[in-house]
Amino acid sequence: MLFALLDEKTHRVDGITGFGESIDKLINNFHFPVAGTSGPVAEAVLKRTDVFVSGPRDRRFEGTRFSQIVGEPVYGLLPLVAGGGVAGCLYFDRREPKNFDTASLAAIGALRDQLCRAVTRSRTRSVLAVADSGP
Repeated sequence: MLFALLDEKTHRVDGITGFGESIDKLINNFHFPVAGTSGPVAEAVLKRTDVFVSGPRDRRFEGTRFSQIVGEPVYGLLPLVAGGGVAGCLYFDRREPKNFDTASLAAIGALRDQLCRAVTRSRTRSVLAVADSGP
């Protein structure tokens, strides 16, 4: 599982932190533009929609840079919406060509909701701190 933030200046989503096997390698390679491109990251971020790829038969993103880097048959990308804008995405996968069960998806969705609230609070605090440090 990986948490990635959207850099609004470069219009790129960058892996920040996560956990699981080979997470350091994934974080180091998780850098995807979202403007003027296609692929699962752009779809999740630009359309603000959950993206699920359910196995080798789902070929929507076959051959993309994302599928080459990630290489897992089953994965999901959930956009992180904070303060009305997209802040990034949550990526998760599994090696077995088996879909996620309802309970797993509910837990991942709850984690996403918590991340969205945390990012919103962090941004609100940053804005308030800047306002308090005015002239």
